[in-house]
Amino acid sequence: MKVWEKRGRTLKFCIPASIILIMNQPPESGPVPQKPTPALRRKLPWWGVGLMAFGLISLPGIALGGFAYYFCAILPEDNFYSIYEAPWDSLNSGNYRFNGPQDFSRAERKLVAEIASHTNREDPKLYYLLAELHNSMGIFHSAVEEYRQVIQISDATWAGRILNRDFARSAHEELALIYYMHHSPQFAREQLDAIDDLEATQSPELLTAMRDSLDDPQRADFHLLLGKAFSDRLMLEMAAREISQANQLSQSPQLKLEASNFQKTRLPRKIRDLSPMARYYTFCGEAYENDDQDLARAAAAYERAVQDTPGYEWGYNDLAKIYRDLKDFDKAESSARKAISLNPDFYNPYLTLGDLALDRRDFPGAIAHFQQAKAIIQRFASKENQHLLANLENQIAYAYESGGHWREAGQHYHQAMLSAAEDEGDSSSDYDYAQDGLARIKASARQLSAQELSWKR
Repeated sequence: MKVWEKRGRTLKFCIPASIILIMNQPPESGPVPQKPTPALRRKLPWWGVGLMAFGLISLPGIALGGFAYYFCAILPEDNFYSIYEAPWDSLNSGNYRFNGPQDFSRAERKLVAEIASHTNREDPKLYYLLAELHNSMGIFHSAVEEYRQVIQISDATWAGRILNRDFARSAHEELALIYYMHHSPQFAREQLDAIDDLEATQSPELLTAMRDSLDDPQRADFHLLLGKAFSDRLMLEMAAREISQANQLSQSPQLKLEASNFQKTRLPRKIRDLSPMARYYTFCGEAYENDDQDLARAAAAYERAVQDTPGYEWGYNDLAKIYRDLKDFDKAESSARKAISLNPDFYNPYLTLGDLALDRRDFPGAIAHFQQAKAIIQRFASKENQHLLANLENQIAYAYESGGHWREAGQHYHQAMLSAAEDEGDSSSDYDYAQDGLARIKASARQLSAQELSWKR
C-alpha cells in the first residue's frame, strides 16, 4: 500500500501486487538511456581568430583614416568652392556675372563692411573675395595686400593651413603673376616656390612656363610658351613682351618665324593691352556662352568689351560667332568685317564669314572666304595651325559638293585626308569626314550615270 500526502491529509491507495512486481523488474536488455549533454561549440581556426582581431583593431584606424581623408582632401575643396555658392556668389567677381561698374562698387562696399564687422578672424574668404575684386579691376596694390592677408590667416594654425589650403594656393598664384607683370622676378619666384602643387592651381601651364623661364631666362622657347600662356589668359601686353623676348633670344630661324607669326596672327594688332574691364567682360561673355548657354547675355558682355576697348578685334570676332548662333546674320557679318578691318591677318573672322555664306546657301561666297582663311594660315605656317588646314579643306569641299561641283569637291576632300594624315595631332574626325564626303560623291556619280544610261535607253 502506498501512502500519499497532500495538503496535510493522508491518502491511502491499494495497488495490486502484480503491478508492483512489474514495476520492480529491471528493464529489458538494450542501451541504457543517457542524460543528454550540451553539444560542444566548434573552435574557430587560428586565421579566423586573427582576422577578427585584426578587424577589431583596424576599425578605429579605418574610421580615423576616413576622417583624415575628408579633412585633408574633401573639406578644403568644399571650403574653397563655397565662395561660388550663396551667400558669397553675389560678391564673387570670379563668377564672371558682374554686368557693370555698379556691381563692382556694390560688392566692394559690402565686402569692406563685412570685414570690419566680421568676428571670425580665422576665415580668409572675405579678404580673398576682395582681393579678387580688386585684381579684376586692376587695383593691384590693394589686391597684393589682401592676398597677403589671405596667406597670413591661412598659415596661422595647422588646421588653417589644411582647411584654407586652396585659398592660400590661389593667393600665391595671383601674387606670382602680379609680381612678374611688374618686373619683380625674385618675388614672383618666391611665390611660385610657396605653391605646394602647381598642377592643382587654376593656371598650371602658365605657372610652369613662368617657373621655367625664371629658371633659365635665356631660353627663347620658354619665353614663347609663356607668351602663349599669357595670351590664353588675355594678358596681352605680357604675351607680346614674352613673344618679343623669344624672338630676340632665339638662334633658331624656325622659332623666330613662329614667334613673329604668332605676333601677327594670334595677338591683337591695334591695341597694346586690354583694359581690366574689357578683359573681365570677355570672360563674362565666355561664361554666359559656354556655362549658361545664354547667348543674349554673352552678346551683351562682348559688346561691353569692345565698347571699353574699341580696337579689340577678338571681341568683334566673338560677337560675330554669337550673332550667327542667334541667327542675326547681318550683325554677325558686320562684326566679322569689323574684326578684319582691324587686323586683315586675323583668319578667324573669315571662317565665320564662310559659315554665314553656307547658312545663306551662298556656296561661291563660302568658298572664297574659306580660301582666304586658308591662304593666311599657309602664309603664317605653324604646327598649331596645321590641324586647321584639314578642316578648311573639308569646308571648301562641302561648299563645292553643295553647289553640285563634285570634281572640285573630291579634290578638296582628298586634300583634307592628306592634311589630316600629316597632322601630328588628332585629326581623325577630319579624316573620317573627308572619307565620308568622297563616298557620297562616288555614290552620287554612280546614281547619275545610271540615270543617264536609263534615259538613253
